[in-house]
Amino acid sequence: MKFSAFDDFLDNLERGARLCVMPVPRLVLDEKIDALEGFVFYPTSVLDLEELRIVSVPANEFTKTMAQGEAVVQVEGRDLEWFKSASTQLTVEDFQKHALVAFTFPLNWKIFLSSDHAYRCELLREMSEHAETAMDLLRFDFCRLHLPDTLPGRAGTFGFESPYSGALFYTLEDHESYIVGGQIVTHHLVAGLGLEISCSPGTIRIGTAETGNVARRGLELYSAAMESNNLTSKFVQCMSLLEFLAFPDDYRSMKKVKRKIAAHVADTHLAYQSILDDIERLTNFKDEHGRQTGLRTCIVHHGERFENLVPDKLNQTVIFERLERYIGKTLFDLIELSDQPWQAVEDFRKSCMP
Repeated sequence: MKFSAFDDFLDNLERGARLCVMPVPRLVLDEKIDALEGFVFYPTSVLDLEELRIVSVPANEFTKTMAQGEAVVQVEGRDLEWFKSASTQLTVEDFQKHALVAFTFPLNWKIFLSSDHAYRCELLREMSEHAETAMDLLRFDFCRLHLPDTLPGRAGTFGFESPYSGALFYTLEDHESYIVGGQIVTHHLVAGLGLEISCSPGTIRIGTAETGNVARRGLELYSAAMESNNLTSKFVQCMSLLEFLAFPDDYRSMKKVKRKIAAHVADTHLAYQSILDDIERLTNFKDEHGRQTGLRTCIVHHGERFENLVPDKLNQTVIFERLERYIGKTLFDLIELSDQPWQAVEDFRKSCMP
């Protein structure tokens, strides 16, 4: 069964918005996901790209230029800017091999057609960052800190197949689309097979008020922690994220941070105190002999590695599951309050104090 982008975005396209379609490697979908506000995710090869009338494909443009038969091909001016994109040699088939994410956005089509390659690369970067706000929601619902093998790739990339990023841009006004390619990322995820989703996400929307902006940034930082290359970096980023979620505007001591976080997670006074004690052990704690055993202090101030401090794999998993609980519950509450000012969060925390 083929899906039509017109069915999902025609209203916005008729109002002058442009359509952007980007690949998402390492993502396997059993069905289309259209619950996320402003975004639609399509399983591999089910979006009808032919109906978008693609008039420019990098691989085709590259072949045409090189087919001139000259020993040295000279390309100048506007043609040179398009040839830079053509040199990526991306094909329609490259898109059809991956799950796709589509969304609409405002774009001056004349500027797009006449711009240089640097502009188009910046456009690719901006579109990828926008798509990643939806990817952050998928990671929040379906990925785990201690399971990096299940992480999806970055929107706009093609995994192992190409070092480049790409997107299809469509305008209803001219009923035509262009595939643009460029190199905008420095690294790709390689561990594991990626993420398989068989149901719709539960988190589908984030509000645009102050709390929503904090939640959106928190989700981005959470994704970065998940994608960390080693457990030491992952742990430090998780602790920094807890600090941000507790006090987005300034730095406060962990003694104050843990109270804010515990207010989201605990449902009894005993659980509240237990979380305070646990976060203290994870950060700055001395044993009965006065030796520092707090994980973050040992890592940040003593140069230790998390992997050496916690060598047992099961214990490592348990620690990240606890951090996941603290971060996840706090983020969930912020998303629930995302249409409210930050003061609503402070009031909520006071009401939750056991």
